[in-house]
Amino acid sequence: MTRIYISAGEPSADAHAAAVANALRRRLPGLELEALGGPLLERAGVRVLDRMEAYSVVGFVEAIAKIPAHYRLLNRIKKSFQEKRYDLVILVDYPGYHLRAAAAAAAAGIPVLYYIAPQMWAWGPKRVRKLAPVNRLAVILPFEEAFFRERGVAATFVGHPLKDRPAPPSRAEARRALGLDPQRPTLGLFPGSRRQEVKRHWAIFRAAAARVAAARPDMQVVAAGTSDAEYPEPGAIRVHQGDPLLVFAASDAGICKSGTTTLEAAIADVPMVITYRVHPISSYIAFRLVQVPWVGLVNLVAGYEVAPEFLQRRATAESLADGVLPLLDAADPATRRQREGLRLVRDRLGAPGAADRVAELAARAGSALIRALAATWRYRVSGYEHVRALRDLRRPFVFVLWHSRILPLLYRHRGEDVVMLISRHRDGGYLADVGARWGYRSVRGSTQRGGEAGLLGVVRALEGGAVVAITPDGPRGPAERVQPGAIAAAQHAGVPIIAVGARSTSAWYLRSWDRMCIPKPFAAIEVRYAPPIEIGAGKDGLRRGMDAVARCLQVVMGTS
Repeated sequence: MTRIYISAGEPSADAHAAAVANALRRRLPGLELEALGGPLLERAGVRVLDRMEAYSVVGFVEAIAKIPAHYRLLNRIKKSFQEKRYDLVILVDYPGYHLRAAAAAAAAGIPVLYYIAPQMWAWGPKRVRKLAPVNRLAVILPFEEAFFRERGVAATFVGHPLKDRPAPPSRAEARRALGLDPQRPTLGLFPGSRRQEVKRHWAIFRAAAARVAAARPDMQVVAAGTSDAEYPEPGAIRVHQGDPLLVFAASDAGICKSGTTTLEAAIADVPMVITYRVHPISSYIAFRLVQVPWVGLVNLVAGYEVAPEFLQRRATAESLADGVLPLLDAADPATRRQREGLRLVRDRLGAPGAADRVAELAARAGSALIRALAATWRYRVSGYEHVRALRDLRRPFVFVLWHSRILPLLYRHRGEDVVMLISRHRDGGYLADVGARWGYRSVRGSTQRGGEAGLLGVVRALEGGAVVAITPDGPRGPAERVQPGAIAAAQHAGVPIIAVGARSTSAWYLRSWDRMCIPKPFAAIEVRYAPPIEIGAGKDGLRRGMDAVARCLQVVMGTS
């Protein structure tokens, strides 16, 4: 896999996509990533072709004005898909546009991984058929996996990405960082991250905070703000424009707009009331389509109403203030009941590592692509009589090959029950997955990480009669420089070494430490095997063996 397209059309998707991009780069060095996205994807080193800020909207009515821009974007990306520019497409949330993009990618024969599923469990199960172009759906809410699988979609619960956020500071530390009195009780306001959301919510949130302050004169109020929105006449409310984690950490209770904000509050153990307001026509449409009893994600994950909801006409300053006031008292029964529910929600959101699990799903999709690609390769082989002679004698031996040539040689020896020494680095997991699907057994370790355990596993495999493949310059180089591990294993087990090289008539070369070689479709691959090398005893035998392996690798690669 050489190039992946990631699409994230709004701020939270940009953050989740950036985490996946970082996880992919750790797993697949040299990978090229291009995107629809924002500043966080750019910061992750992704080439952002289109900025998300030109497309992000909320609500049915609000989206109408953006339809022409979305269609222009879709036409551009369709052309890229048709030109086979990408090996995999990863779509993050943003279903209105992404369901069409998924169809375009599938029509071009490009696999699609969709991360953060459209909330079809809320809008109607019949809409699930629109996910037919998606090869794998990575879901972040625990009840979604069963919902989609029951309807024929290959879905995997990867955990919620919010569980990967750093631990918050203590309440006192957070208040000091925000310029608040660490001893005074604090109400947090969370009106949303988009300009439209804030515009619709701010006046009501501000008025509700004023009612709370009138009832509790000792109360201080802080709002989680964003630089893209305006907060007129805040009065005594401190508006923090930055990471909302500090605001959650500082708050005794909160007024939260529905959606992911409620899960952030749950993770921070902040009792809350939930509210949301959209355009009246959008509301009219939504309430006739929604098929779930609550809109707050904490309530949906828990399966009952953990936090009270005040939506549309019920979202008044009075109702919000009356709902949140008891929650500011830690000893109040309502607060205790809600915190029990929040604990349940935290448990159900899964363990940290969502982005890594998505990257693993992407790598598996990439292994399927490699298998399809490898089926087109054509091999020209010389020197195989050396291998055949050892196999006829049922004598175990060690294949050595440069790390950059591992893919064409893995495919060449598929199904031969060869044991591979694979590093414990993240990119080793990808090669182990490919190898397992081609009939290899793996020993995890290397000369650098898990080295002793890895070499011990190799020696045991050799003593058990297995053939073992080792890259003597892996897992991190220097490229094409022999390290002693493979030779030491052969010496200890008393088995010979056969050097093998592969050269392709046409190939892609990744920008990784080894310049990984991926032969192109229908490439002709020349494979050469050197005569067996017997390793003598002692340090002198090890040194001479290393020299002999280096010379033989030069010969089989045609670089001598």
